[in-house]
Amino acid sequence: MATSLVRIGHAYGNTHRSIDLACAAAVDSIEADLWCRDGAIYARHDRRLSPLPLLADRKMRGHPLPPYSIQLFKGYYVRPDINPIKLPELLERTQAGPRLLLDVKGANDDAYARSFARLLAKQIRGASAIDRVEVCGQLWPLLTHVGSEAPEIHRRFSIEKPNQWSEFLQMTTRQQRTYDVCIEHRFLTDERLTLLKKQGSSVYTWTVDRRDVAQALIERGVNGIISNNLPLLSSITGPGPSARPGSGARRSP
Repeated sequence: MATSLVRIGHAYGNTHRSIDLACAAAVDSIEADLWCRDGAIYARHDRRLSPLPLLADRKMRGHPLPPYSIQLFKGYYVRPDINPIKLPELLERTQAGPRLLLDVKGANDDAYARSFARLLAKQIRGASAIDRVEVCGQLWPLLTHVGSEAPEIHRRFSIEKPNQWSEFLQMTTRQQRTYDVCIEHRFLTDERLTLLKKQGSSVYTWTVDRRDVAQALIERGVNGIISNNLPLLSSITGPGPSARPGSGARRSP
């Protein structure tokens, strides 16, 4: 049975102000970027300039600069690493909704991935948030460890490059399983979308900030739109196939 399109506010889980904005908007889910450091999980998109207590990034389209930011050049900024949002706070602030799409970030290192996955599973379970959380990212080994630690947590494999697509096809063939995905909208050709639909994958696509692009993707049958544009998300609906939140945990261990 068809359900409404899943509307996801991109990066709206990364600052206190953006969480409030997204919670007040008509969105179904909030995307947040997660990093693990010193036994804690932090919600932010910017990278930490260790060993300095500074964060740096390029200004994100559709979002204001984070608090205490100092602009540099070509849209980049730095800001002090103060008043951070930790995952337990994010889970608590969104307890009444919307859902969360948690994009895991960090080093492509097995020890990091294992400790991150273990702590992520513990904190999601501790907040009784299994049914309102999805975990995605391009760190596929980390997602694999999440599946081992907590197979009930719904995962999505993020794809935006040809080598990732090839690896994804090999993985689905080798394991004979269906995996749900987040995929960059310009990378989502008709051929790729047809294949994903055929194998039963739920498809979220990022980052879609134009109404005509969003409408075209809805008509093509994607399950979710990830956007920086809250007014756009609030105004769009679509019949689309069911995104079946949470189902991927049972199909993609």
